[in-house]
Amino acid sequence: MQKPGEIKQQNAGHHLEGVSVSFIAQAVRFLLTVLHTVVLARLLTKQDFGLFAMSWLFVGFLYNIRDFGLSNLTVQKSELDSEEWSSIFWVSFAFGFLLFIATGFMAPILSLAFSERALTGITLALSSLFLLSAFNVQHLALLRRRMLFLPLSLIQTISLAIGVTVAVVTASIGMGYWSLVLLYSANELSITLMSWFYLRVYPRRPRLRSGINRITQFGKQITLHEILQYLGFSFDQLLVGLFFGARELGVYNRCFAILEMPGRQLQTPIQTVAVPALSRLTIEPHKYAQTYGILIELIGFIWFPFVTLCLVFPGELITVILGSEWSEGSAILRILAIVALCRPFYFSLNWVHVSLGQTGKLQNWGLLSLTVIVISLPVGILGGSLGIAVAYALVMVFLTAYRFTRAINDTPLKLSEVMANLRFPLLSLALWLATAIAVNCANDPGLASHYRLLIAVSACVAVQAVFLVLLRGYRTALAEVFRTTFLSRRNPHE
Repeated sequence: MQKPGEIKQQNAGHHLEGVSVSFIAQAVRFLLTVLHTVVLARLLTKQDFGLFAMSWLFVGFLYNIRDFGLSNLTVQKSELDSEEWSSIFWVSFAFGFLLFIATGFMAPILSLAFSERALTGITLALSSLFLLSAFNVQHLALLRRRMLFLPLSLIQTISLAIGVTVAVVTASIGMGYWSLVLLYSANELSITLMSWFYLRVYPRRPRLRSGINRITQFGKQITLHEILQYLGFSFDQLLVGLFFGARELGVYNRCFAILEMPGRQLQTPIQTVAVPALSRLTIEPHKYAQTYGILIELIGFIWFPFVTLCLVFPGELITVILGSEWSEGSAILRILAIVALCRPFYFSLNWVHVSLGQTGKLQNWGLLSLTVIVISLPVGILGGSLGIAVAYALVMVFLTAYRFTRAINDTPLKLSEVMANLRFPLLSLALWLATAIAVNCANDPGLASHYRLLIAVSACVAVQAVFLVLLRGYRTALAEVFRTTFLSRRNPHE
């Protein structure tokens, strides 16, 4: 058997090179995601999306914890031998098999809860994801551990392309919500086959060993946090589905999908690199803080422009991406953009706790966020799905601000340094907002949606260019972030 191997201590600049590879692959995946979102929105009904979203509330919850938190253990450990990796694989596999059984058992119960017979078949079909992922999660973690970001990115991108192709073809021949099920199934199967073929790493026969208790303890803490986090950050969609039905949930879910398209493509490559990079720098607090600062600064520069468009031009985005028949969701999209503004920064602190081995602290924050969300969001039910979105936005702003003031204690981070890293991205956000609002006021209301968006983006880019020329500090900060992340092959801290 090929050994999982060890990773030597390397500088932050080396680790951040992986972001550029991941970003290129994520750009392709973003285009594929846009493609299937645009096409499927025109081939499927709101009822189809709503039924799938109802099933995914439960299946997605389990899918989020499918590896028992042990992928992070594989990546985070400073030393890992073949025998220990095999133990981690089999514990992870056993947990995935249990989730497969549990999902099948819950399928008819979910159908009764939402009074939708179709949910039984959808949920049973989606249960296959847990068997497939049980075979691939540790292989993907091994690729991350070895910093093999190019093959990892290729595997994920090609698998998504296969899933999207299957979904579009099946939707075009009238298979309805089954095309969404097949999108996930084909993607997961492709990942499993390609990751095993590339690594050629095979676990040893399962057997009990002394380290199992420590492995399961780490997994339990990470998994409990994932459960708490998923329950909290899916509670809004649960309320919409229970109180307002599949159609309303379909609209709400598609609005979130518009935000998740670029959001997930931004967070995934950064997170893929962040945890292993920060884990290697825990003994060098200064470099640790600098690396985290570069990562969140990058998030701000890339993410804020899209959030601005969602805040100022929600109707135009919905018309261009989903079609005019979905226009009723424009107000929801505008409010959810506030949620999207906060979430990447809130979740970035998860990297810190995992890399430092602070799983207990991670668990406590999951419990706090769930408690606040469950208490607060039902207040919005009186305002319909829009009221729930407003309550969610207010809660997300509070949780993000509170977590940054309290959670970075006992870490190499300082709040003043974090805010210093964000000063120029926040200036960028202010410029984009002011320019977009001005363009929105000046635009001809009769102008087609895609032209209004094109004019807005062009004007915002022009204003940004002017400030890049005028403000040297702004220009230097932006150049340094992109140089360190995408171009540098030397240690930026030397």
